[in-house]
Amino acid sequence: MRLLRPDELPEVPSERVLRHSAVGAFVLLALIAAPVFGAALCWSTLMQSLHPLPWFLWIIAGPLALLAGLLWLLVLQAARASAQAALLPSNWLLRVGGSGLAIQLRSFRNFHFRKDVPTILWLEASEVSRVRRVRESRSSADAHDRSRVYSYRIEIELAGVDTTPIAERLAAEQKDPGPRQRFLGIPYNSRFNETPVIVARPGVLQLEYLGRRMLRTLGTLVEVAPDREVDLDRDLGGALEQRVQALCERGMRLDAVALLRHERGMSLTQAKLFTDRFVKQAA
Repeated sequence: MRLLRPDELPEVPSERVLRHSAVGAFVLLALIAAPVFGAALCWSTLMQSLHPLPWFLWIIAGPLALLAGLLWLLVLQAARASAQAALLPSNWLLRVGGSGLAIQLRSFRNFHFRKDVPTILWLEASEVSRVRRVRESRSSADAHDRSRVYSYRIEIELAGVDTTPIAERLAAEQKDPGPRQRFLGIPYNSRFNETPVIVARPGVLQLEYLGRRMLRTLGTLVEVAPDREVDLDRDLGGALEQRVQALCERGMRLDAVALLRHERGMSLTQAKLFTDRFVKQAA
């Protein structure tokens, strides 16, 4: 097992590379940008409908419209950055070759983070005992919908590998806010809260699921075990802090916020502050 910087990754003959699809990022960008094109096409009609409004309504609506426009531009900037990242060579999660496999510990959307730290895990084939697909289920945090929510991950069981350095590297990666950037004069942290890899338990890694091709590719190198079902509510004992931690580890902070609001009646701000402090303490 080795932790490598991107420039230290060895050349692997005939390797198979698994990447995130760029389609979703560009569809999201198109949906966010759609209001501008719609307003441009219907500009004359829009102006005619707004013209009869009394002047005092403009005094109220003007600042609100300006604030909404700034927020929309920030969201558009984030969607543009995500689409850009999907086209870069750094957009990969797994590389499988004849002698081993490389795992990207950093989200491809955070490609602009510092490059002088190890963000790639290299495992020899002999260090992987088997892999399997895991289907996780949990209760919906929506108070009006108590249905089950399902997600898939790839579980990699390691043989004789100490995962402590991996967990420490992942914790440091989660703690890094990323380089400070400015957009329209507004400073912001340029981090995407995604976690492609977690240490589920000592000796076991879990990766984002990129489809059945992922299992087929890993199956050329190691044994593929039958799928496993995991009920996060039951397996975590129902403890709220543990459920919040599980969601945050998987990069699902919005779900963690929704869970806190439902279970403890927190406001949106309180729940967000709680998850932020929780993530920093865990890191």
